[in-house]
Order: sequence, then C-alpha cells, then structure tokens
Amino acid sequence: MMNTVRDNLSSDNTFVEITSGSFGEGLEIQGSDFDLMKIIKSIEICEDPNIPFFSDKTYFAIDRADTQLGFAQLRLLYSNDKAIFDLCRDGQREFYFSSTAFKPQFSSNILPIVHGTCLSDKQGLFDLALCCHSKSWITPATQWITRSNNSWPDEDVKQKMTIVQLWKLLLLDCVIFYPNSILIPNELQTKVNSDIRRIPPVVYAHYFLVLCQYRLKNEQQCRDSLQDLKLTLEENYFISQPIGKCFSYAILGIAFQLGGGIESAKSAFIQSIALEPDTIKTIL
Repeated sequence: MMNTVRDNLSSDNTFVEITSGSFGEGLEIQGSDFDLMKIIKSIEICEDPNIPFFSDKTYFAIDRADTQLGFAQLRLLYSNDKAIFDLCRDGQREFYFSSTAFKPQFSSNILPIVHGTCLSDKQGLFDLALCCHSKSWITPATQWITRSNNSWPDEDVKQKMTIVQLWKLLLLDCVIFYPNSILIPNELQTKVNSDIRRIPPVVYAHYFLVLCQYRLKNEQQCRDSLQDLKLTLEENYFISQPIGKCFSYAILGIAFQLGGGIESAKSAFIQSIALEPDTIKTIL
C-alpha cells in the first residue's frame, strides 16, 4: 500500500512510477535491490497499427518478425517529436526504437551503469527501468489473463514470508461489499444499499484509481484511469461472471458521471441494464 501511495505521489505528467521486483510485491526480502519502473506517458505501444493517433504522443508498433521468443522490435508509426528519430535506427526504410541509444539519455552520476534493460547504481542497490506502455494485452501475453498464480513463489520463498506477505499473493475472485459498509466509497454507497454486491477486483482497482485521481484533481490522470477502466470492461479482463460485468458497467457509469461525461454515463448504465435488467434496475 505504501509503495502504491509513493508511486502515485511521484508520478507526474511525464512519467508514471511503479515500484516493481520484490519490494513491489511487498516481500522486501533481505538483500534484494530496489526496482523502479518509469513509464513514459508520451509514448504508446500498440499491436494493431490501425488506431487513431493523438498529436502529442509517439506511437510504436510491435514487430516480432526475426526476433527471439519474448522479444520484439518497436517500429515507429507516428511522432511529432523530432528528437524521437535520434533514438531510432534506420532499417529498410523503417525506423525502429533503439534501446542502445535510449538508455544513455537517462544515465547519470547516480545511475551510471547499464545493467541489462536497466540503469543501476554502483552499489547494485537500485535498478531503474524506463518503460513504454501498451494499453491492451498483446498476443503473447494473453495467456497471463487466465494464468495460474500457484507457480510463484515456490515453497522455499513462501516459508520465508510472513502471513501478511502471503496474504498479498492471494487470488481474489471478487470484491464483496455488504450494505452500508464503511469501506464503501461515498460514490458507491447508494448502489450498495440493499444487497450484497460482488465487484471484479480489477474493475474495482481501476475505479478506485479513477476516484483517487478525481479527488486529487489530477484531470489528465483521471481521464487516463477512466480509459483504463473502460478498456477493462470492453476487453472483459478478469471478469468471469455475467453479474460482475453487469455491475461493472454501473460502476463505469458512476465514474463517467464524476468527470461530467453524462452521455457516456448513460451509455454505460444502459449497457448494465441490458446485461441484467431485473437486478440493476433496482439500484440505478
């Protein structure tokens, strides 16, 4: 939780910070280094090149031809930033992103060592990975949507973990709210006033992030989080039960209302009613 709070406070309009590695998992195993990912918000990665482009962003397409398993090349699709071309290599009339040219741009006296995909300090205590974000699951990663969480950590690692650390690895099927629970955000109180509600955890996590950014008055981050929530529903990420998707669209409608998107909110509520009319009509 503290890692998440720190990451949110450290993020800005240029980067999103994510604590990763063992610290990000909450394990904090003795001797582990600190791993930090900084996602560049002005660059987006896509698998389908036929998408609308925003003029203030740079777009790369994933190209897996002639690459090893687990690797890909990033082919430049669109950019208004001339500096991007200095970070690319020219290959057969196409420009490809070059990590060799990119990482030295962020090297410093504090992080002078290029360590694989990361920049590291001389003591080996800190690794920084500069990252780009794909807003949708790419084809090789789709198996992770339904992947079992029992393969890691192994039993040796589990034996060294406290009960609190083990709780963080539990797989949640749904977030259950009981009527009038003090844990329910005010914006959802009227929706959970007569019955138990089961919300897919990924949906609730995205909604909670929308709510946090809204209350912090971070307009751009709030819009980005709202789009992530919308994409989660459209792609049916980790939503296994129809009733879960039904109530998720109601939550999406509430999120749109926060940002003043009345028409989008209406559309989400209508979708919710269409999925489960008898149940949802009583709460809208």
